[in-house]
Amino acid sequence: MRQLKIWVKVKKPLLIGLYILVSLILCFTVLHITNGAAKKLFDTILAVFPFFVTAASALTWALFNYIEGVLKDVSEIKGNQKKIYAALNKLTNLKNEVISNAAFIIFLLILDALTNGLSGLYDGDSTIVHWLFLSVRGCIISLAIYAAYDQFQGFKTAQQFRLIINKGKNRNQ
Repeated sequence: MRQLKIWVKVKKPLLIGLYILVSLILCFTVLHITNGAAKKLFDTILAVFPFFVTAASALTWALFNYIEGVLKDVSEIKGNQKKIYAALNKLTNLKNEVISNAAFIIFLLILDALTNGLSGLYDGDSTIVHWLFLSVRGCIISLAIYAAYDQFQGFKTAQQFRLIINKGKNRNQ
């Protein structure tokens, strides 16, 4: 059954919105069930977040260059121009998505720092407010992990293109 074009465009944002909601609720629930004892675990994980962003950014650069190489190989293929044009479009879209994901991960780091700073303004307030800020920060790192996962899926797609190109080259030899 063919999907409506509007569903294709809104499916991923809806799923990401649901992911945000579920991770926020899950983080708050863990803090509530453990009566705040999980705060140490959250703090430890969140302390690693800047290093995670650095690694994800470096991998983005490597993935971007890999896709560039695949794009070059696809453009050199002789054959069905319609299929080659479609492959070039898909790879270009993948390259743009890689850049967007990298910018998104850096934005999440800034948002985490902002949320951490805002939580400091409410030092004397209730535990629930602190749990809420910590839950938002847990949600932010969860989103960054999802974005990194999405990057790796892009790498797998580029590898599939490379495999197809290599099979085609081997047949022509």
